[in-house]
Amino acid sequence: MARQRRRFGCLTRLCAGLLGLAALLVLVGLLLARRPMASLDSLVVLDEHPLLFMDWQGGYGWLPTDAERMLAVYEALGGSLEDPACTLFVAHEGGEAGLFGRNFDWYDSPALVLRADPPDGYASLSIIDIGYLGFSAQDFAAPIPLAKKLRLLATPLLPFDGMNEQGLAVGMAKVPQAEPPFDPALPSVHQLVAMRLALDRARTVGEALAIWRRHNLVFSPGPHVHFLLADAEGRSAVVEFLDGEMAVIWNEGPWSAATNFCMTRTMQPDHGHDRFETARATLGGSGGDLSPREAMDLLDRAQLSHTQWSAVYDLGARELSVAVGRDYRDVHHFFVPGYGAGR
Repeated sequence: MARQRRRFGCLTRLCAGLLGLAALLVLVGLLLARRPMASLDSLVVLDEHPLLFMDWQGGYGWLPTDAERMLAVYEALGGSLEDPACTLFVAHEGGEAGLFGRNFDWYDSPALVLRADPPDGYASLSIIDIGYLGFSAQDFAAPIPLAKKLRLLATPLLPFDGMNEQGLAVGMAKVPQAEPPFDPALPSVHQLVAMRLALDRARTVGEALAIWRRHNLVFSPGPHVHFLLADAEGRSAVVEFLDGEMAVIWNEGPWSAATNFCMTRTMQPDHGHDRFETARATLGGSGGDLSPREAMDLLDRAQLSHTQWSAVYDLGARELSVAVGRDYRDVHHFFVPGYGAGR
């Protein structure tokens, strides 16, 4: 209960003020004016965790992406960006496309796979913890009231990890500190919106970094994080923000990994170091040559008691494999639009 109070307490605080109420009314007005109900109609519950799937219809350029407005709307909906603990890795399979693996470790929450194909960006798959939009597993035991279901239309701005049609993948993990550069002449975006910009506009890790350098990244509210990016050309990089600078640690071999400590300054034992060593032993021993099943097995070995989802993105096949609630016998498969069959 204490966790839930921390998580959703900002709803009470902000809705009591005119700013939060106004932001909510503006968002609802925009949603109704654009009539994006087809996206909501595509919502499917896939299992009891629950894992959900939604097929986004059209674009989402009308959603507020600047940091101040986006966070006001986000908090008015009841969100609270607490700090997760995660494991990420890339296995480049002989220096080519490879696999991007990710455990998301946090509160017991519904997870939603969002498939999007915006007219002004690359098609993508991403995963969102919709507990941050005020949903719990109990909400899906009965029909969801429309007023609450509308919250799901904020999901394009909240990717916790994802992959686009070009084979670019991105994910984040909590670290003790992040001090990004700030230029008042540049637009400011939240860390999750920064990942959406990369998925929508970048073909390679280098292009994603160039996009991020044209924005101020905001890490509040929420944890300080670092990112792992990988592309289909066999490049990957851990990206950290220290002392007002962006630090990029490029892969020098066929694999990369990141957990919950800053790699720029130290490799000393810290939160997540044991999981990093688990990844390093497997990836180093295999030379980065893992099958999707072996990648999922590695995530299984790196799981925590509160791992919410384990995702393997195949950067060549553009396929996403997801296990939720640490049930590695039941893996769901999805494809970026234009690849594979079915979801």
